[in-house]
Amino acid sequence: MEKRTVKLYQLPYSHFSAKVRIVLLEKGMQVDYPDIPSEAGDALDQYRLINPTGKVPCLIDGDFAVGEGEVIAEYLDGQYPEVPMLPEGEQQKARSRWLSRYHDLYVAPQVTVLFLLTMEASPEPEKIADEVEKLFSVLDILESVIEPSPYFFGDRFCLSDASHFLSFWYSLFLCEKFEHPLPSERFGKLTRWYNEVCQRESAAEVLRVCREFHGLDTTELERAA
Repeated sequence: MEKRTVKLYQLPYSHFSAKVRIVLLEKGMQVDYPDIPSEAGDALDQYRLINPTGKVPCLIDGDFAVGEGEVIAEYLDGQYPEVPMLPEGEQQKARSRWLSRYHDLYVAPQVTVLFLLTMEASPEPEKIADEVEKLFSVLDILESVIEPSPYFFGDRFCLSDASHFLSFWYSLFLCEKFEHPLPSERFGKLTRWYNEVCQRESAAEVLRVCREFHGLDTTELERAA
C-alpha cells in the first residue's frame, strides 16, 4: 500500500507520543505535526470532534482518525506492514503486547509521578525516595522478564522496544536529578538494551526533540546509566 502523509497530534516530551513517532520513523512514513489546541474554545472543540478525549497522541490517516498510542501503533503496523513492528509467532506477539501494556499501565504512570515532583518547589526527601523506590520496583519486574539480544525480541526492533525507550530515559534522568541514580548492577539488562536502542536513528531523533523541548544540554542528557 502506498504510504501517504499522515498527521499526528503529539507532544514532544510525551512517552506515549514517542512510541508512535518511533514507529512512524521506523516505517519511513511522511508525517505532519499539527499544533494542538491548548485553550478552551472553538479550536479545542474541533479537536474533540477528531479525538473525543482531547488527548494526545491522535493519528489522522486520510479520513480516518484514531487515538491512544498503542492502538495507533498497532493500526500502523497492520495498515503499513512493510516494516513489521511485532515479532513473528503468536506467542511472541502476545509477549510484545504484554510488555507494551506493562509500560502504559505501570512504568509510564510512575515516571509521571517523578516528573511531576520536579515541578514542586521543595519536594520532601522522604517522598522522593519513596517514589523512586516504587519506580525501581516496577523496573525490577521488567528487568526480570527480558533477555535483550540486543532488543527485547532478538535482532528485530519491535513495538515493545519503542514503548519503553523514552520512559527509560526519563527514569535515568529523573532519578539522577533526584540524586537516586538507577544502579547499573540492578538494571544491567535494561541498561544494555537502552544503550543499543539509543543507536537507532528513530530513537535518537525522538530523544533529540525531547531534549530540545526541555532545554537540556547534550552533555547532561547523553549520560546513560
